[in-house]
Amino acid sequence: MQGADFTLGDIELSFSDLVSKNLQTLFETKHLYQSVIIDPLPLEEQIKRVKGSPYPSSIQSKGETQEEADRRVQRPLREHLSKIISSPWQFDTESQPLNLPPGKLGDGKAPLPCFRIPTIRVACNFCDGVLPPHNSGFRDEKTLVYGVVVGYDKGQVCQVFTFPFQCQSCFKDQGEPIFYLVRREGLKFTITGRSHFPEVAIPKSLPKEESRFFRDAIIGYTAGQTLAALFLLRVFIEQYMRRVTHTTERIRGEELADKYSSLLPADFPPKFNSLKRVYEELSEHLHSADVSVKQFDSSRKDIEEHFDMLKLLPLKTDGAGNP
Repeated sequence: MQGADFTLGDIELSFSDLVSKNLQTLFETKHLYQSVIIDPLPLEEQIKRVKGSPYPSSIQSKGETQEEADRRVQRPLREHLSKIISSPWQFDTESQPLNLPPGKLGDGKAPLPCFRIPTIRVACNFCDGVLPPHNSGFRDEKTLVYGVVVGYDKGQVCQVFTFPFQCQSCFKDQGEPIFYLVRREGLKFTITGRSHFPEVAIPKSLPKEESRFFRDAIIGYTAGQTLAALFLLRVFIEQYMRRVTHTTERIRGEELADKYSSLLPADFPPKFNSLKRVYEELSEHLHSADVSVKQFDSSRKDIEEHFDMLKLLPLKTDGAGNP
């Protein structure tokens, strides 16, 4: 690839696409105080593949090596990318090239890099749509989102943005938009607030009597309180087992789990007979105050699979249909 094949404009378009895709991931898959970090490595690798044409010896006293020629044409590309990353940003609802003047970013006179706000699919608090698309903007108006520069940390610009999104499903009914408060720290975006907390959906197979503990565990997890979320998962398991085993006295959790296991049918698959194991794993992390996101995800999955299997192979019951 020759230097002319990869321009400053290509740098801007490629990086703009990276920013929009990471924002979409942030809004669709992350929750309060969770983050995404833009990785410019693919773009840097692309710059490394740019090749220059060496100057002939008639222009310089010594001929330029291929390595020197490569560095010469790659240098302005790297500098332009670095200036975009270190500059304050702004966002718009329309996709457009940045068209930034080379070499002038950060001088206080050049326009700021402006990136497109993506359309996202998230749950709506005002209609029954299942992850309906949300257009960026307010009441379908074009919206330019400026970020307030709140400071600099280790050379990285820190900004705070408010991103509005309008649900396409209830737009005609004047449904209220959702607003996200996002903090940018260099290449890191973090959701620090939202105007409406998302609806927390849980599997219908979970027992209604204890479902609130499971839902609260998810809320704690999405708010960055993982240790509290692990505790609530254990509360869910314990309260469920106490109810179905009719246990009112104080006993150890492992003993309670053994009583519960005796209610499972003989052909219940061992891989799903996991509530005792999950209870013990959660207890171990709680006793050591180990804030483990991995454990929360694993325990949540195991619990959901256990109750999905119970729909096919229910607990043993007495003659009156009670466990």
